[in-house]
Amino acid sequence: MNTLRTMLSLILLAVLPAACGSPDRGETGEGTSRELPEGQISVTGAWARPAAQGMTGGAYLTLHNRTAADDTLTGASASAASRADLHRSVNNGSLSGMRPAGPLAIPAGDSLPLAPGGYHLMFMRMERSTEPGDTLGLELHFASGDTLLVRLPVKLSGDS
Repeated sequence: MNTLRTMLSLILLAVLPAACGSPDRGETGEGTSRELPEGQISVTGAWARPAAQGMTGGAYLTLHNRTAADDTLTGASASAASRADLHRSVNNGSLSGMRPAGPLAIPAGDSLPLAPGGYHLMFMRMERSTEPGDTLGLELHFASGDTLLVRLPVKLSGDS
């Protein structure tokens, strides 16, 4: 059964775009987060793709900046990956791929979607395999100095 799950994870990584500190304070549930005390940046629609140990994985969510000040997503860390990077999907005619995205601005009163086919979080060297039904911890780091803790449900797609 584990071999079948591993094979399914590898197939999903090949077929689906595999884009791309445990949470112990501040989060309110899967795919959601609390608002930051000094900012009111919140998260909706958070989820992560299944991934095999040692491979890459991806996470998606929408950040909402309901403050009067711009902020910038500067980085992230994930409980199940050795590293989490900001990436963007690119399509140059017949070639498609992913590139590092660097810090991402979130203007005051605006939202920043991290979605398949666009900006996203890429998990590098998964420290364990993840399957639908699992939950990953994610820390989002901002230029303001704030950190937002998010719980990511692992799903095959954001719709499920």
